[in-house]
Amino acid sequence: MQVDLVIICRRSVIAVMTAVIAAVTVVADAELAFPAIAADVVRGQAVTQAPPLDPAALYARGQAYQTGEKAPIDFERAAGYYATAALLGYPPAQFRFAAQLIGGVGVDRDLRSAAKWLFVAAANRSDSKVAAAARDMLKTLESSITAEDLATAEGEARQFKPTSDPIGAVETLSPSVRRAVALANLDPPPTVFELQRHLGVRFCAPPTVEAETGGGYVVKGYREHFRGTDRPAVDAEWVKRRRVATALTPLAPAICDYSRFVESLPAKARTLDVQVEDAEGHDLAGVAKGTILSVTLPAQDFSGIVSVDYLEHTGAIHHLVTSVQGRRSVLRRNESLTLSGPWGRGASRKQGRTLPDMVIVTVSEVPLYDKARPDPDNAAGYRDLLRQRLGEEDVDTRIYYRILPALP
Repeated sequence: MQVDLVIICRRSVIAVMTAVIAAVTVVADAELAFPAIAADVVRGQAVTQAPPLDPAALYARGQAYQTGEKAPIDFERAAGYYATAALLGYPPAQFRFAAQLIGGVGVDRDLRSAAKWLFVAAANRSDSKVAAAARDMLKTLESSITAEDLATAEGEARQFKPTSDPIGAVETLSPSVRRAVALANLDPPPTVFELQRHLGVRFCAPPTVEAETGGGYVVKGYREHFRGTDRPAVDAEWVKRRRVATALTPLAPAICDYSRFVESLPAKARTLDVQVEDAEGHDLAGVAKGTILSVTLPAQDFSGIVSVDYLEHTGAIHHLVTSVQGRRSVLRRNESLTLSGPWGRGASRKQGRTLPDMVIVTVSEVPLYDKARPDPDNAAGYRDLLRQRLGEEDVDTRIYYRILPALP
């Protein structure tokens, strides 16, 4: 049904691994602590200087993820913790990491790198059991590795020196090891409360927090629009320690108010499924004067009268599809509905950066309003009307909003 609308993410195990690992000293009772790694504030990448780390705790954490006794089994995280402690110079971790490299457990199989770590562990004088186990495994490995690779590994082992910055040193290792170390050393994702407090922002909608393969988190979302010195200071030390990089777009007060309003509604009211696309059916990247906007409501398990409103960052709201008798569009149960047309409302865009606008779609069992409202309408007054309607328990009203980046 078409109606015109004005606007618009291999595990391989060898028998020798289990047999020889049993000879290694177990550090099962060490503290299972997530280490804090410093990182670049902008891109979430490790800096040269990192806080002191506890290799025994890292090793114990690796054991926990490998055995599944104190954490869910995760061989990649186990390899990451072992690799981190190995770079710090901890012999048991060097041996365990070598075993995982031999079996390709949690990381790509790499016999030369495994031999290097076995040579390093065998040379240590602080743990005779680990050194003996490493020498035994080297003898077993000799039949599977070329003499050239073995000699190279021995030379690399002689050059090895423990580092105080394993996250930085891991850049010289293979991609799979880098990923494992980054994954292992991530703290739990920051909460919205933490982000608001330490970034000094008020989010207009719940932000998304994505883990970076290079380590750290990228926070994406919308915040209030700050002017001049009004913006609170960022807690740079917290951001650095938690490795948080941000990509936050400012929103004008009117857009922020509507976003917060919708997010505060009961979950049921926010279940309206809507697709906002351009005239070619692609996800809308932004709007400018003349943009063709297509609003599609896929088939859903309820029906109602459709309203579509366009909220400008200036606070002006335009009623594009109304609930006035004679001009109503109806979403029928289990049927889809598409509304489209040229965007021709609002002030013309000036060259340069412009704050985003918003499209608001509602479907209600009864009309939101039965008499024509002013156009442009007052955003605050219309929001109060929506709040009243969506607060009526006996009336099924659903709402959807989409922030539309504005193009000059």
